[in-house]
Amino acid sequence: MSQVMGNTVNTMKTMEKQMPAERLARNMREFHMAQERLGLSEEMMNDALDNILDESGDEEEQNAIVNQVLDEIGIECQSKLANVPKVPSSVGTAAKPMSDKDIENMLAQLRG
Repeated sequence: MSQVMGNTVNTMKTMEKQMPAERLARNMREFHMAQERLGLSEEMMNDALDNILDESGDEEEQNAIVNQVLDEIGIECQSKLANVPKVPSSVGTAAKPMSDKDIENMLAQLRG
């Protein structure tokens, strides 16, 4: 254990010589500042895109045009949707597993 600690200390001394703590701290500060600038730029771009997309009003205009076209060709979606059968909310029991023999028999019947 003491040998491992000695190796660790020597490694740390070598690293300190190659990259002094002050230089490392300066690099970390610069990196942090660059990250913040990128974050602000990304946020500004997202806000600008959101504003452009939200203000367009295209969705309302599109819905109005689609409804007008549907009215012109006589499609009444709402009245037809009321007649659509409801899907049961519960699922039936799982089918029992089939053996290879059963599957082969079914294939033979399908082939005729």
